[in-house]
Amino acid sequence: MTADSARGPARARIRPLSATPAREIMTTPVICVPPDASPGHAATLLAHNGFAALPVVDTANRVLGVVSETDLIRCHLPVQGADSACPTTVGEVMTSTVISAAPDTDVRELSERLLRHRLRSVPVLAPDRVVLGIVARRDAMRTLVHQHNSLAAQVRHHLENYWGPGRRWDIEVDNRVVTVTGEFHDAAERGVVQALVHVVPGVEAVHTRLRSTGTVCRR
Repeated sequence: MTADSARGPARARIRPLSATPAREIMTTPVICVPPDASPGHAATLLAHNGFAALPVVDTANRVLGVVSETDLIRCHLPVQGADSACPTTVGEVMTSTVISAAPDTDVRELSERLLRHRLRSVPVLAPDRVVLGIVARRDAMRTLVHQHNSLAAQVRHHLENYWGPGRRWDIEVDNRVVTVTGEFHDAAERGVVQALVHVVPGVEAVHTRLRSTGTVCRR
C-alpha cells in the first residue's frame, strides 16, 4: 500500500490543537490583600483557602507584589544577630518582583514559567497591572493533559479514517510528539502512517513502533 493508494484519506474534519490562553483557565475572582494587612491575616487566608501565595494590591487592584507561604514563614523566624522588630504588615515581607502572565499567554509558556521560577501559581495581569485572575500548577497540568488526550483522539480518527476501524493502533503523546505502535506490513505502510499523523494539526514529530519487536522508527 502506498500513500497515493486509491483508498486515500477522506477529508475528515480534524480540529487543530489550538493554544489555550491563560484567560480560559485562570481562577477568578482572586483573593488579594492590601500592603497594610497583617502577616497573620494573610497566613489565615492562605491556610483556609489552600493557596500558596496571594497578590498584594493597591486600592485600584493593581499588583504591588506577592506574599507567599515562604515569605510568611520567614518573617516568623528569628534572624540571628538582628534586633529589629518583627514585620507588622504584608508590605514589609512581600516579594516585590512579580512573575506574572498576560491574559493571552499560552498555557505551555505559562507552565514553563511556573517551572523555571519554581512557582505554584502566577497572577494574570491586565496591561495596567490590574489583577484579573490567577493560574495554579494544577490548572496548567489539567489543561496540558486534556490537550494530549485530544491530540491522541485526533490522530486515531485520522488513521481509522484511512484504514477503517479494523486496525489496532496504540497512540502515545508526549509534548506533541506522537508514537504509534502497530503491526506494519512493510516499510511503505509505516511511511504512510508517519505521513498521515504528521499532517494532524499540533503534531511536531512522529515515531512508529512495530508491535511484535518494539523497534522504533523516528521521523
